[in-house]
Amino acid sequence: MRLLACNNRKHLSFTKDIIGDDEIPPYAILSHTWQTDQEVTFNEMLKRSATKKSGYKKIEFCAKQAQLDDLQYFWVDTCCINKADHIELQDAINSMFRWYRDAKQCYVYLWDVSARNVSSERWEEEFRKSRWFTRGWTLQELLAPTHVKFYSKDGVYLGDKQSLERQIHEITGIPIAALHSTPLQNFSIEDRMSWFGNRQTTRSEDKAYSLLGIFGVYMLPNYGEGYDYAFKRLRREIHQLSQDLSQQQASSQSMVQTSQLEGEGTVRAPWLVPFPRPRSFVGREIQLARLAAHVSSADGQRLAIYGLGGCGKTALTLETVYRTREVEPTRAIFWVPAVTRAGFEQVYQEIAALLQIPLRTDGRDDVLQQVKMKLSEDICEPWLLIVDNADDVGLLFEHVDEGTGAQRLIDYLPRGATGSIIFTTRTREAALKLAENNLLSLGALDNVEAADLLKIRLLPEHHAELKDKETVGDLLKMLFYHALAIVQAVAFVNTNDLTLADYIALYRQNESESINLLNEEYEDQGRYRDTNNAVATTWYISFEQIRKVNQLAAHHLVFMACTANNDIPASMLAKSKSLVEQTKALGMLKAYAFIVERVPKLGEQTMHERVRRFDMHPLVHLTIRGWMKGQHQWDIWTERAMKRLTELIPYGNPNTREVWSAYLQHATHVIEIPEALKMESRMTLLERLGECERTLGRYAAAEQTYRQAIEQRERMSGSDHLDARTGRSQLARCLLHMRRGEEAERMLRKELASDDPALTTAHKQLKLTNMHNLAAAMRQQGKTTEADEIDRQTRVLTEDTFGAEHELTLSSQRSLAATLRRQGKHAEAANLLRQILETSTRTLGPEDTDTLFTMRELGLLLFDQADYPEASQLQHDELRLREKYLGETHPSIPSCVYNLGSTLSRQNKHVQAESLHRQSLTRHQALLSKDDPVLLDTMAGFARCLDAHGKVTEAELLHREVLSVREKALPRGHVDTTWSLYWLAEALDALGRYDEALELYERALEGFKVVFGEEHANTVGCRNVLEVVREKVGSRAEGGIEDGEDTQAGAEEMGESGTEVAIRSKRRRWRDLTKWKRGKE
Repeated sequence: MRLLACNNRKHLSFTKDIIGDDEIPPYAILSHTWQTDQEVTFNEMLKRSATKKSGYKKIEFCAKQAQLDDLQYFWVDTCCINKADHIELQDAINSMFRWYRDAKQCYVYLWDVSARNVSSERWEEEFRKSRWFTRGWTLQELLAPTHVKFYSKDGVYLGDKQSLERQIHEITGIPIAALHSTPLQNFSIEDRMSWFGNRQTTRSEDKAYSLLGIFGVYMLPNYGEGYDYAFKRLRREIHQLSQDLSQQQASSQSMVQTSQLEGEGTVRAPWLVPFPRPRSFVGREIQLARLAAHVSSADGQRLAIYGLGGCGKTALTLETVYRTREVEPTRAIFWVPAVTRAGFEQVYQEIAALLQIPLRTDGRDDVLQQVKMKLSEDICEPWLLIVDNADDVGLLFEHVDEGTGAQRLIDYLPRGATGSIIFTTRTREAALKLAENNLLSLGALDNVEAADLLKIRLLPEHHAELKDKETVGDLLKMLFYHALAIVQAVAFVNTNDLTLADYIALYRQNESESINLLNEEYEDQGRYRDTNNAVATTWYISFEQIRKVNQLAAHHLVFMACTANNDIPASMLAKSKSLVEQTKALGMLKAYAFIVERVPKLGEQTMHERVRRFDMHPLVHLTIRGWMKGQHQWDIWTERAMKRLTELIPYGNPNTREVWSAYLQHATHVIEIPEALKMESRMTLLERLGECERTLGRYAAAEQTYRQAIEQRERMSGSDHLDARTGRSQLARCLLHMRRGEEAERMLRKELASDDPALTTAHKQLKLTNMHNLAAAMRQQGKTTEADEIDRQTRVLTEDTFGAEHELTLSSQRSLAATLRRQGKHAEAANLLRQILETSTRTLGPEDTDTLFTMRELGLLLFDQADYPEASQLQHDELRLREKYLGETHPSIPSCVYNLGSTLSRQNKHVQAESLHRQSLTRHQALLSKDDPVLLDTMAGFARCLDAHGKVTEAELLHREVLSVREKALPRGHVDTTWSLYWLAEALDALGRYDEALELYERALEGFKVVFGEEHANTVGCRNVLEVVREKVGSRAEGGIEDGEDTQAGAEEMGESGTEVAIRSKRRRWRDLTKWKRGKE
């Protein structure tokens, strides 16, 4: 074997040819697919001309990864084999499987998978289609190594063989057990053959040669013999090996039987297991296969099973030892609990007696040492040692007393070549110390396994209930498929003769009942005597261990129990003295499986580059809350959580939205805790939360939060308190966002009527804010005259009080400009809006919401003035800024898309315009109820877009739907209803249905007169169109034309339908008459 070495200067050089496995240093290995004429050869590496080829990038990648894994040497098939030397090539082909198997790390470089700045969905799609899964040689490169890591062509780590096992299994059909290093001989020959499937190789003979290691056979390659002959030789070698193994097994079995019969009776291997076989064990076949492979490999290996308390570690291990006894009756099996030192020593005494060890002294340490020595002998019979409940690392790794000379318990564990050890522990930290990287993580049962466990444990008289799949699924989901929780629930059902539905109802009655049920003890023969079996008690023990070792970890745990249990940012937790201290505290909670860290986004490589986020197991979350209440700590930590969140959550600053938005669900959770309802800090948190919800556009949620804050503030501080009045003002603004202008008007008038003449500066600012919002409420209802009057008053007062460039002054000016636009005073509005935009951009910044609102208003004004190029550019800019600073999911985005679509429609960019309108409608439908005013505006706008593009029939249907809802929901004569009447009349007019159109135009004109006045552009435009339609109706009454006939002659001459021509001719007329049609506000 020849390796590449990389020195500190990143210079690559070959090692000497290594003969013998003992001389091979630790190394990494590369797995990849070859690219034609771009791979680096052995001679090119020697001549230092390798860098000219693109394949050299893969060699550099492998060198870099090896160094990161503290490996100096690595191997790449393209250049580490001298293919010109046929003897070397033959040896390499037969050694390839072993070389991949013995590598410390295998790096899979996927040149056709990109993971830079793409979504996880896109990455996985490319991964599943990768050419690497279709090549012949990569099969053994996947199966042989223990550690296989996958990387994109950009060098981004995608996952390893274990974390991606589901995807790999689905892509290849290879059993997951095979991906977990289960010995390949455990799988049938045909199964292994099927894994090759339709894989391809460049040379046909390689389809056979690439399988040599998979079947453990040796065969000289003979390129040129062809696929058929090569495969016949492979089959022959496999058959011969199979026969040899069968003969060896028969001979071995005969020797065992002979040795058993030579004595006075049948010889039984020593057996010391305190529990019966678990009668309700189900599933876990992948884990059982992994454990069987571990036991059969022997060589003194150690494996640790770790997982959340009660997940079934002991049951899995018991099933393993009973299965081992069935297939290997001559293997001695010993079970040692690691709960106390005395208990450990007692079991060693019993092992010594079973092994008939002649003890030279009466000292216990001597017994421990003698058992270790006996099992460590190479001539000893096969054995398996289980060390159960190895949770207390101190018990195993610490000396009892330096003066006694007693060794650590871990030092008394044997390391014989004929045996193996399995540990069970609740913590990953202990597992790593006990078995290094040979770990087996045990999680929850899957839904099939959980249902099977439920059936086995449930009394037969309750089995009829299992037919109710919905109830069964509900129960299992409620218990999160946790093994011990299911067993405990069934025990309660059986003991108290309840139905499953009864248990669910009792559990969900309230939190206290849930905690009581999780604390229920039950009898279990598979657990230690004098041990509490309740799932809650199991976790209390773990929590007490954490409290003893790491106070910060314990504090984090109880803090998390007060918040929501999912997506917990590390930045939300209490600050620690150092990053190391924080890392260790969170690491301990992860080690106990109380929390799980979320997988970072692609490209986030270090803790400094990402926000670490955690999920807390829901049952642990509930149990810790119960512990806190029992210890009278619940109120204390609830208030601490409230104050911490108040520190972190601002009053809705959009510039830091990405930071504080992660805290909102936790704030919502905390304020709903019953014990928090009377806490004063809750009011401040509610007010901050409401502003943040409003900033994100979650107006319905903001309304509820504001109302809660107002109710508590009025109750504790009085209704005239400034904070209470501010809360009501914020609520009114929120109602305006939801187009509830009348309700907002009533609130604001009441607030303004109760103002004290002797106002402080804060009171004056609040009063002017309320006046500003009142003008918006009037404008929203179409009462532009009253809005104009209020706006002008507010503008003067704000300039006198705060100055020309104050934020409130700019808002009042923008409000006035909005009113002027709706009154048709475009020139005055335009001058004012351009001044406001310049000042707002300069003083507040382009990303400020006031600046963005000004951009929107100016864009709508330019639309009204038919300046479509400038309007579309401004709307493009507004959309870009909103998406950047408010987020692509902010509710204001669909309206921006709508406005841009309307402007592009006027520029005859019909395809783009229709696409944007459909996007806007789809987004609004996902956010809003069917009768929401904003959604109705969007539908109406889309209908007008379709109308303008000649799709009048579809437009008519939408207009009718909008009009129907508005007439039911809005008061008679409402401005929105008036517009709907007009737009439906336009559609009917375009279709030549003049009688229907005339009636609607007349109703619309009456509405415009009331809302806008006789001389307003909207009223004048409607009156002009109405006169034209009256002429059409009159002409038809005199026998001049029928519906649509006025355009039919031209249609016949040009070969077009009458409807299309009618629509086109009317469009030309409407552009002159209806330039005043409004955009989205």
